Amino acid sequence: MALTSGTRLGSYEIGGPIGAGGMGEVYRARDMKLHRDVAVKLLPDIFAADPDRVLRFQREAQTLASLNHSNIAQIYGVIDQPPALVMELVDGPDLSERLRAGPIPVDEALPIARQVAEALEAAHDQGIVHRDLKPANIKVRDDGSVKVLDFGLAKALDTTSGDGTGRHAPGIELSPTFTSPALTEMGVILGTAAYMAPEQAKGKTVDKRADIWAFGVVLYEMLAGRSLFACETSSETVAAVIRADIDLSALPRETPPSVRRLIARCLERDPRVRLRDIGEARILLATVPSGERAPATPARASRSRVAAWAIAGALAGGLLVWLLMAAGAAGPVGAPTDFVLRRLTELPGAETHPDLSPDGRQVLYASAASGNLDLFLLRVGGARAINLTPDSPADDNQGTISPDGERIAFRSERDKGGIFVMGATGESVRRVTTAGFDPAWSADGLSLAYATEGVIDPYSRNANSQLWTIELSTGKTSKLTEGDAVQPAWSPDGTRIAYWANNGGQRDIWTIDVRGGQPVAVTQDAATDWSPEWSPDGRWLYYSSDRSGSTNIWRVAVDQRTGAPGGAPQPITSSLTGVAYARFAADGHRLSVMAFSRSYELSLATIDSGAEVRVRPAAVVRSPSLGWCSPAPKAEWLACTGRSGNEDIFLMRPDGSETIRLTDDPAKDRNPTWSPDGDRIAFMSTRSGEWELWSMRRDGSDVRQMTDVRSDIFEAVWAPDGRRAATAVATRPPFGTLVFDLASPATRESATFLKNALPETFSAESWSPDDKLIAGSMVDGAGVPRTAAVLDVATGHTRAFDVPGPRYQFGSAVAGWLPDSRRVLVASDTALAVVDTTTGAWTTVAVPLAGGTRYRLTYNARSLLMERAVLDADIWLLEIK
Repeated sequence: MALTSGTRLGSYEIGGPIGAGGMGEVYRARDMKLHRDVAVKLLPDIFAADPDRVLRFQREAQTLASLNHSNIAQIYGVIDQPPALVMELVDGPDLSERLRAGPIPVDEALPIARQVAEALEAAHDQGIVHRDLKPANIKVRDDGSVKVLDFGLAKALDTTSGDGTGRHAPGIELSPTFTSPALTEMGVILGTAAYMAPEQAKGKTVDKRADIWAFGVVLYEMLAGRSLFACETSSETVAAVIRADIDLSALPRETPPSVRRLIARCLERDPRVRLRDIGEARILLATVPSGERAPATPARASRSRVAAWAIAGALAGGLLVWLLMAAGAAGPVGAPTDFVLRRLTELPGAETHPDLSPDGRQVLYASAASGNLDLFLLRVGGARAINLTPDSPADDNQGTISPDGERIAFRSERDKGGIFVMGATGESVRRVTTAGFDPAWSADGLSLAYATEGVIDPYSRNANSQLWTIELSTGKTSKLTEGDAVQPAWSPDGTRIAYWANNGGQRDIWTIDVRGGQPVAVTQDAATDWSPEWSPDGRWLYYSSDRSGSTNIWRVAVDQRTGAPGGAPQPITSSLTGVAYARFAADGHRLSVMAFSRSYELSLATIDSGAEVRVRPAAVVRSPSLGWCSPAPKAEWLACTGRSGNEDIFLMRPDGSETIRLTDDPAKDRNPTWSPDGDRIAFMSTRSGEWELWSMRRDGSDVRQMTDVRSDIFEAVWAPDGRRAATAVATRPPFGTLVFDLASPATRESATFLKNALPETFSAESWSPDDKLIAGSMVDGAGVPRTAAVLDVATGHTRAFDVPGPRYQFGSAVAGWLPDSRRVLVASDTALAVVDTTTGAWTTVAVPLAGGTRYRLTYNARSLLMERAVLDADIWLLEIK
C-alpha cells in the first residue's frame, strides 16, 4: 500500500517516499514523541497478508533491534498495522548511486570496505547474517562514515510458507531483489542476484559466509567500477554467479596485493575454503594504509648503535661481518639506517634461498642437512626446523611462500624435474610445470612466474633463459621474454615482473609488463646485479649486487607502473663476505637474507691414464677467492678467476704458495684456459662491451681479441695444434658451436658454425688429441650439464652418452680426453667416470674429492685438477626500524 504525506502510523507522521524495492517501500517520517526523523519501511502486501509470516517477522525484528553499532542503521521499533519497521534515518547517497559515476579511488574505497566489514563482524558476532548485502544497502555520508541497512531482513521476510511444505508465496519472484534459478525447488532466494553467494543462488541454507562472498563482490565493484556478475536477465546473472570464471583483471593497478588476495579469498565458490571470518578482512583493511601502501620513513641510527650491531654480528659466529650504514656515513640520503639483526640459523654447511612468510613469523629455506636438498620451515626465534619435503630423495629447492601464506611453490628434481606446489606445511604436493626454476607468486596468488633456467652461480652463468607465467587454476602459460631473463619477482600491484639478465656481458635488473612488451632496464653498469625483490609498497626494488666489492643488498627506487628507475642505487648492507636473497614480510619492515662466505677447495692429483685409470690423492688447498681454475700443461701453475671484487685472471701455484695477478682493469675477465704449449691463456672478457674471447701471454702481456661475434659465448677450447679454438654460442639464437682460426678475431661469418642438432645446447669443453672430436656436455635449461656428448668437427654430428649420477652440480661435465682420443673423463655430482666414446661403455674412477666437484685434466693427461666450491651460509632476519 502507498502512504501519503501526513499519514499517521501510531506516533510516526509520514513525510515523503524515499525509495522502494523488493523489501518494501521506505518513507521519511517524524517521531512525534522523541522529535526525531526516522525511516519507516512498509512491508510488501504479500507479507502483510500472511499472519504467520508477520509473526515470524516481528520475532526476527526484535533480534535485529539488538544490533547497536556505529556502522549499522539501527532498528527502533515495529508498527503492527500496517506491518512496518521504524529505522534510523541515514541521509546521503547509497553506494550504488556513487558507483554510477565510476570506480571509487582505492584510498576512498578501502575505508568504506573496512567499515562495512566492521558492521558485518558486529552482526555475525550475534549470530545475525545480512543475506542481502549490496551497494544499495550501504550508505556513505559526506563525512565518510558508513551505515549498512536492512540487516537480516532477508531472513525476517523469509518467503517459505511456514506450513512445512517449503512452498513459496506467489508473486514474490517479481521482486527486483529476488531471483530463483529453479522455482520448482523447495524454497526461494532473497537477495540481489549479482551479489548472492553460489550456495545462496542454488537455494541452499546460508550462513555468514554468504555475507563474505557479497562483501568481496561489493569491494571488487567499488574498485573496478563495474559489476562482476551482472547480466541482462536474473537467470543469466544467477548462472554467472554459479559457473562463470572470476576475472579480477579489471581491478586498478594501484590495488594493494593484499586486497587482491582478500577479494579472491572472499570469492571462493566453495564455502569451506572461503575466507572464514569477516574480522580477518577488517584487520587487513585497517592495516593496509599504514603498512602496505604508506612508505616507511626509517629513523636514523647512531654510530655507536651500528657499531654495536657490527660487533654483535661478528661475535655471533664469525661468518658475517656486518658494517651497516651509520648515520652520516657515505651513502645516498634516504637509505634505511636503523636495523635490528637476528641470526635464524647457525648450522654446518649452507642454508640457502630464504623466504619470509607474509606475517614474518616463519622462514623457509633450502638445506642439504638430510643428505639431499630439502625445504625446511623454521619459526622465527625457534631452534627446530621442520623438513617439508622428506617424501622425495630428489633435490627440492627455490621455495617461495604464497602471499596468503597458505601454499609453497618450489623447484624439484623429482620425476624429471619441474615446479611443484604444496601446502604450507608440506602436504598435498602437486606438479605445476615440467620445467622451470625460481617460481614467483603473483600478488593475488593465482599465478606463478618462472624462468626456464636456474641460477647456481650468477658469475659463471652464460646461458639463455626466458620468463613464463602460468595460471594455476587453468594451467595456461604465457611467454614474456625472448632475451635472457632469470629469477623473476612479481610486483605488488601485479602489473610488472622484475628479473635479471645477462646482456652483453652485464648482469642487470630489468622489469617487464606482465602483458608483455619492451623490457625496461633498472640497472645498467658493470656490477653484477641479481635476485631482485620488490618492497611491499612497490616503491623499491631490492637486489643482490657486488657494486661495493662484495655481494650485498642494494635497492633502487622504481616506478611500479613503468618499471623505470627513479634514482641511484642505495646500499642496505655492507658485508666483507656476502649478503644475498632479500625477501620481505608483508609489513615491509622485516626481511630475511642469506649471509654467506664462499671459498674453493683445490687439489691437483696425478693420474694413471692406462687401461685402468687411477687418481692418486693429493693435498687440498683452500682458496678464499680464486676459483674456476685451469691447470697449465705441465701443471706448474693454475690459471684462475678472482672472485673478490672485480673479476680478474690470476696465476696460482697448485700448493697456494704464490699468486700473480694477470689482469687489472674495469672489465670482467673469467674462465681462463691454457693453450696446448702453455704459452698463452685464453679467457672470457667484457672489455669490448660483450662477452668475447681474448688471449694473453702467460705473463699477462700481448692481449689479443680472439672473437668478435657480438653474442655472449662460453670459454675457449683449444685445438691440439694451438692454431684454432672452439666455443659455444648459447645465449642468443641460433645456438651452436663456433670453430675458428686464431689468425684474426673470428666473426660469425669467418668462423665455422656448427648448429645444434639436438634439443639441448652442446657446450664444448675439450678437443681430442687426434683433432677429430670435441667433447662436451648437453646443457639443460638451467645451464647445467645433463649428459656428456661428442661433436664431430668435420660433420657437426653430435652423439650423447649416459653417465653415472643424477645430475651435474658444478662446472663442466667433461674433464678432458685421455691420450687414445677414444676415452674421456666425465664428471657427475657423485662420481668420475671414464666413457668410451665408441661404445658408450663407462667405468667409475675413485677420487679423493667428490661431490659438487669440477674436474680439469691437463693436455698430457698426467694431472687432474679437482675443484669444489664451498658455501657456508646462514639465514638472518633484518628489521628496518
